[in-house]
Amino acid sequence: TRLCAFVLLLTASTASAMDSNFHIAFPLGINQVSSDHVRLPPNSTEVPSGIRAGLRLGLNIKGYAAIEFDVDAQGWDVFKEERGGLGFVGGGLRLHPVQIAQHWKPILKDRDWDLSLAYTTGWHLLGQMSGGSGLAYEGSYNQFEFAVEYYVSDLFTVALELPWRIPSYAPHVFTDYEDDIGYCFEEGLSSFDR
Repeated sequence: TRLCAFVLLLTASTASAMDSNFHIAFPLGINQVSSDHVRLPPNSTEVPSGIRAGLRLGLNIKGYAAIEFDVDAQGWDVFKEERGGLGFVGGGLRLHPVQIAQHWKPILKDRDWDLSLAYTTGWHLLGQMSGGSGLAYEGSYNQFEFAVEYYVSDLFTVALELPWRIPSYAPHVFTDYEDDIGYCFEEGLSSFDR
């Protein structure tokens, strides 16, 4: 029965662009971290690229804008002693300019696609274990995103999202995150002070 319900959901007639609703998204993507300042133990290596998975909850207001909460994470070497990972928790605003434009162009009302622009901000943590301890960085981040979405049915959409995150790390590197122990730095990670 569940399989039949799922097939009916996917094969239902295409839907029009969203109106007021609560939405849930499960974004998947690839993180690429580029920074000359953030290095990971044991050999002071760059943060590896990898697949990120997340959860996004939002409340859409008449299809024009959505207030969203977003959390996602990426891990590497998860089953090894020197595992690492990064995560983002935040919220923001998503705008749907095509939905707004349909007031002047009524032909846009019967579409099964949408475009959106989003701004998100929040808290970010990145770290890796090494020899029983490790390094961890935390700070705020800003994210800008462009997305294209196709409505397969009223309850199911497929989207391509292009996010760009800008983390801003606090001038402190944790060597023991639980006990709040670490080092402060001024100019990158080459100059440590206790």
